[in-house]
Amino acid sequence: MTKLREIGSFLQRVADAFAAVLDYEISIADHELTSLTGTGEFDKEMKSLCGQGMSRYLLSDSAATTSLFVEDTSSSEFCKHCQSKEVCPTKAAIVSCIRCSEQKMGAFSLIAVDEKQQQTMIENKSELMSFSQNVANFIASTLGEKQMRDQMKVMADRFRAVINSVHEGIIAINAKGIITHINRSAKQLLGIGQEKLGEDIDNLFSKIELDKILQEMLEQNYNYFEEEIEYKKENKSFPLLCNITLINNNDQIAGATISFRKLDEMKKLANRIMAEDERITLDSIKGTSNQIVNIKKKVKKVASTDSTILIRGASGTGKGMFAQAIHKESNRCDNSFVTVNCAAIPENLLESELFGYEEGAFTGAKKGGKPGKFELADEGTIFLDEIGDMPIQFQVKLLKAIENKRIMRVGGVEPIDINVRIIAATNQDLDKMVTKGTFREDLFYRLNVIPINIPPLRERQEDISLLLHFFLEKYAELLNKEIKDFTAKAKKKLLNYSWPGNIRELENTIEYAVNLETSHQITIQSLPNRILKYQLQVEEKDRVLPINEVEKKTIIKALKKFETKQRAAEVLGISETTLYRRIKKYNIDSNRLD
Repeated sequence: MTKLREIGSFLQRVADAFAAVLDYEISIADHELTSLTGTGEFDKEMKSLCGQGMSRYLLSDSAATTSLFVEDTSSSEFCKHCQSKEVCPTKAAIVSCIRCSEQKMGAFSLIAVDEKQQQTMIENKSELMSFSQNVANFIASTLGEKQMRDQMKVMADRFRAVINSVHEGIIAINAKGIITHINRSAKQLLGIGQEKLGEDIDNLFSKIELDKILQEMLEQNYNYFEEEIEYKKENKSFPLLCNITLINNNDQIAGATISFRKLDEMKKLANRIMAEDERITLDSIKGTSNQIVNIKKKVKKVASTDSTILIRGASGTGKGMFAQAIHKESNRCDNSFVTVNCAAIPENLLESELFGYEEGAFTGAKKGGKPGKFELADEGTIFLDEIGDMPIQFQVKLLKAIENKRIMRVGGVEPIDINVRIIAATNQDLDKMVTKGTFREDLFYRLNVIPINIPPLRERQEDISLLLHFFLEKYAELLNKEIKDFTAKAKKKLLNYSWPGNIRELENTIEYAVNLETSHQITIQSLPNRILKYQLQVEEKDRVLPINEVEKKTIIKALKKFETKQRAAEVLGISETTLYRRIKKYNIDSNRLD
């Protein structure tokens, strides 16, 4: 099996993505001229390969070039002896060599199958040849990855924008504002066809003032601009979020691309990206203790309602995972899950982050304004993490939004209706905060409709062993190590540790140990020092001390705590004279008690 064949699904995604954007067919072959993937008539299932003659020459040892361009296959020397010449749909083609580690691995082809595509290919020869070689180079770089998982991750990261663009409408214009390209999604979204090619962009988006925007982008030296518009055609109207990218050539406007989507779809997409991990479900939460089992049962009962939930627990107990699991179990699971860390947002930005802002609301406000987290979570769930850190001055605004199911953007004049399920979480004692006046009592009761308390790890001992093995398996696989278990001594120390940082600390500890371990079991030598020191402290605490030593330690403790020896003696229940005798007996230096 060739290396290119091993990444067949990746190649198909590359072919589909660029075919949609460029409006040409694409074919990818390996070094044996076997068609691996393609689009249209060059789909690998069709067993059709573009330019066998071109590819054969390009992949031969004698070829001195990395890309070939044939503008007319009917008269090309490369196609002269092709057996499929009479039935081949190719009118013109660009073929680029896929070279990895100095080896020719295959060929990437851009194909024109009609006269119009042929003409545009001829007109844009240099740009398309450069593009074709860049894609071939990218495929080659992907081949250099050691593991398929890494390859797919790199592909996902590098092609995120491209994959998104395939689903977005894309229109390209030249320097005069004339439409030069409309992709498939744009045609479907706007209800238009190829007849719009060659028209002025103002015929489609008359309210954008594109000339003014492009000139401003050029003068201020930025090439990206976002604008929200209302698109109207005949009897239908809907908002679009448009992203305008300037094509700058030697400080001259050479053109632009406009990508767009319906605003409601963009909100859902934005929140899928913001979600920490949408795959988290109740089954993802590991634990067999009665406490965790009962919490899961409670979650299943309340998930389908819209009542507000307050999750309380120490840091690292998994409050965020439970919040996402509740969302996944709810009727809103197909909509957005938006996380807001109330402790991480500066107080002066909290209102605009949660409620959004209008254009011109403040210095630096984005043109067209920006929706807040509540708007992005509409029809879904908003997770207010670290709610106990929310400034009390803002709490009344949050309470009003919850009660009225409406928010007002900063600088706005019209309220916006919202339909969200609210889940809040904190590691603080809100009851004490309410008593002290640092958290509003009315907001507390609004949030605490359904309380869920997650106990710390030290209170569910039976879950520790399960989690130890779960994270060991996870990081052994991730770090490519053959570690299957713990030695008896290492496991005893881990089970006896108090885990003040809860699951987060346990996971980090196992990752640390797997990194250091060189055998097939986790040994005590690979455990962090805090685990080992904790054991010594526990042993010291449990040791039975002689009466004299206990008395000496108690006297030192009293002298540290109280300013005068008279007060220390009173608390110890002895006279001051007796205290002085004991100090002398035990050779205690009152000036050096540490």
